[in-house]
Amino acid sequence: MITKLVDPDEIGKILAFVAGIQAFVPLVSSSIFGLIYRNTVEFAPNTHYFVIAFLFLIDLSILLAIDYGMVRLEQHRKREEKEEAELREEMLARKSRPISLNYD
Repeated sequence: MITKLVDPDEIGKILAFVAGIQAFVPLVSSSIFGLIYRNTVEFAPNTHYFVIAFLFLIDLSILLAIDYGMVRLEQHRKREEKEEAELREEMLARKSRPISLNYD
């Protein structure tokens, strides 16, 4: 989905970046969630679940924003194609009109 938002010659860069993030996140997240759990287990043992839910909401928001942007981009592309087709038809109609050589 994200590859449709970049130029074709940048797809490899984007996929490499995403792969790097996917490799890095488990290293950091296990430490962070362990720290959160150890510091909250006595008075709020379910805090790490709320943190995860909050992170999922952020993720969902980002995905919805990307989807909305892609829908708008597709609508814009279709509108441009329609305008180009209308312009082509108009130009063809002008070419097919007989030329009047009236020298009055």
